[in-house]
Amino acid sequence: MTRETAEMLRERIRQLEGELVELQATMTLLISDLYTTVHEVERWQQPANLDRLKSLRDYITKHFDKGELQTMCFDLGVNYDDLDGDGLSDKARELVLLMNRNGRCDELFDYCKQNRPNVSFPHPTRQ
Repeated sequence: MTRETAEMLRERIRQLEGELVELQATMTLLISDLYTTVHEVERWQQPANLDRLKSLRDYITKHFDKGELQTMCFDLGVNYDDLDGDGLSDKARELVLLMNRNGRCDELFDYCKQNRPNVSFPHPTRQ
């Protein structure tokens, strides 16, 4: 092996070590975000919060029609047609469950409040 080749390999090792440090930092952030999401989902799955999920479903079915629910899904990045069920109530239930599984119930609630600001509805995760 020539001196030039050895130096090139040393430089490549230094680059890879730097990339590894960046990757470790990124992984640490991702793991932290994952734990945060898991704790959010667990919070929603407490028995008291199951009633809140039902309330959120009822709120959507009472204050939004089918077309508005389709728009809601689009705006939230959810494919309406992928939600199980046929009617408004079924689709609303499945949307709430999906958002719950993904730790996005606060986002769903905020969307509903933004689009129905004059409707009084308590925040589903705060007493």
